[in-house]
Amino acid sequence: MAYCHKAIRDIAKEMAGAAYEKLASNDAFFKDHPNQNLFIAKNWKYFVGDARQSLLQILGGNYPEAVKVDVYDIVIKDRMLQDVRSIGVPAGSA
Repeated sequence: MAYCHKAIRDIAKEMAGAAYEKLASNDAFFKDHPNQNLFIAKNWKYFVGDARQSLLQILGGNYPEAVKVDVYDIVIKDRMLQDVRSIGVPAGSA
């Protein structure tokens, strides 16, 4: 299970969907993975790092301040979730 902010999970799922679209043009891949939704459900966690990185790039990019404030909030809350998980606090008690 990948513990992350919901927005990061959503971005990771979109990235997994985009990867599926690209990979599904390969007949062998499509034969092994005919269901896009199942592929996303099983593999989105592998895209969490890329999703986090994409948000960090927004912070350093040429975006409106309001966008950066929203992204910063997500990044900070996501980091807090990671910290809570790393010290072993049971889910729902933080």
